[in-house]
Amino acid sequence: MNKENNKNIDKMEKYMPIFTITPEILNFAYEIAADLERIDIIREKEYYRALRRSTHHNDSGIFAQFMLSVIKQATAEFKEKYNTGEITNAGVNAGVNAGVKLSKTQEKIIALIAKNNNISQSDIAIKMKIDKSTVYRNVEKLKQMKILERKGADKKGIWIINN
Repeated sequence: MNKENNKNIDKMEKYMPIFTITPEILNFAYEIAADLERIDIIREKEYYRALRRSTHHNDSGIFAQFMLSVIKQATAEFKEKYNTGEITNAGVNAGVNAGVKLSKTQEKIIALIAKNNNISQSDIAIKMKIDKSTVYRNVEKLKQMKILERKGADKKGIWIINN
């Protein structure tokens, strides 16, 4: 972190002792911005302008509002691309491209995971109106085929669909 960032943090802490911006919070904001830049949603100038305005006005809400608007925009763009078919179910495509025949149940499981990558197997069973053991068996097969993997803990982890 450079001297200017440290100076800005010091100013915020001096005038707003209740809301302290730690280097960790600032680094987290940078990481979010970097991820969003990678998907071509925000530009560096807009990000730094919001950060400067937030610091200048001693109002973290300015920066938070900017980041939320960026996330909202990214979500809307993803939804539009998904609904128009521009983004397709990567797991199903991977299976077809690799010559692997997926069952209708497996295709539906992957479609649900594509819409919500932190969905639980219980929720999949409820949405598909099938038994949890059926979901579990099919998820295990998808894992064995390397189409699906789980990152993180059971409750807080996410599903990853491999291409």
